[in-house]
Amino acid sequence: MKMMGPREYPKDWSSSCLWDGKISVHLGYPSHGWVLLSLLTTAYNGSLVIHLSEVFDPFWEMVDWLKAIAEGNLPASFTIDEEGRCKEFIASSLAVESAQGSDIEFRVNGDFWNQEKEQLEERCCFLTKATRKQLLDEFSSRLESWLSRDYDQAGWLGGDPDILCWDLRKLDLEGLKQSIQNMG
Repeated sequence: MKMMGPREYPKDWSSSCLWDGKISVHLGYPSHGWVLLSLLTTAYNGSLVIHLSEVFDPFWEMVDWLKAIAEGNLPASFTIDEEGRCKEFIASSLAVESAQGSDIEFRVNGDFWNQEKEQLEERCCFLTKATRKQLLDEFSSRLESWLSRDYDQAGWLGGDPDILCWDLRKLDLEGLKQSIQNMG
């Protein structure tokens, strides 16, 4: 996994507008039960690539997480299991809206092996301030586009027709869109 950008939290969010950014989400083509999820932010040019596995299908929880954010149930979190390493997605309210209009902190914490201590440690691997609306619009539109254009159930299931799995095209994206439209 390649990470770019800062590795820790700022001492004071108000210290710099460089933490404010727009988020980009990209989903790769499914292949052998895996999909790559790329997160990018204009804040410090941060990026993170996460390996999504059909064994621990994260899409249903991701939609629930996005609905929670849209409904203002913050902090909201969910975990992606990369078949051994985990990434926790966390969205929290900012106490004060930034001058750039950001109203949430979006971060991803992950497990990393510390060779000196010979143990797994959790640390921040993606961090930005953003607007709740931009984060929700980006995730939901990219997910909808991916499902209609690039999603291949056979590739997601690893080519094994005997695997029982929910069809991701049945994700409740309409319910998500409704939650986003109802945001206060």
